[in-house]
Amino acid sequence: MKNENKDIDANHLPVMETFYSLQGEGYHTGLASFFIRFGGCDLSCWFCDTKESWDPHLNELTSPQDLLDKAKKYKTKHVVLTGGEPILYPLQLLISLLHKHDYIIHLETAATAPLINEIDWVCLSPKNHTNIHNEWFQKANELKVIITEAKDLKFAEECSKLVSKNCHLFLQPEWHRSKILLPQIIEYILDNPIWRLSIQTHKFINIR
Repeated sequence: MKNENKDIDANHLPVMETFYSLQGEGYHTGLASFFIRFGGCDLSCWFCDTKESWDPHLNELTSPQDLLDKAKKYKTKHVVLTGGEPILYPLQLLISLLHKHDYIIHLETAATAPLINEIDWVCLSPKNHTNIHNEWFQKANELKVIITEAKDLKFAEECSKLVSKNCHLFLQPEWHRSKILLPQIIEYILDNPIWRLSIQTHKFINIR
C-alpha cells in the first residue's frame, strides 16, 4: 500500500538506512556506491530480502541535505536509491541537490508509480502480476528480472520487448532458490544470449 503519512514530503523522506558498499547486482556489480534505502513498499513480494523496509512509518524522516552530508563522507560519486520502493516519494529536491554536487544517481525500482525524470541510471526490476507504469520501460538502462520459477522467464521476455534497444538485460535467480534455478537460467541465457546473468555477489562475499 502506498504511504499515507502526511508528514512525509520532499524535505522529510522515510529512510531505513544509508551505507557505503559495492553494488552487488546487475550492470554495475563491483562499483563503490553510497546506498540510500527508503522505507515503504506497495508490493510486499514473498521473496524480498529486505522485508523490514516495507513499513515507512518505522523509518526516520530525513532531509535531502542530511542525505547529502552522509554521502559526502565517502569518496564515491555514485548514489543508489533503493528500497522498499523509492519512487513512492517526491524525490526531486534530493535529485537536484545531489546533481548540484556532481553525484551520479542510480535508481532501483519496480515501476509501480509514475515516471521520475533526471535519474542518471535506471535499474528496472518489474514484478509479475503487479501494476507497472509502462513509461519506465523506455527509460530503463537495465532490466533486471528476478526469477523465482520457470514461468518468470516468459514474463522476462515480455518485458524485454518493451525496453529500448540499448537496455541491458539481466536474469537474476531468487537467492534462496538459486541452486535450483541457476542451471535452468544458464541454459536459457546460452540459448538466448541477449540476456546476461546477475547474481547477488554481495551475499557471496558477505558485504552489505
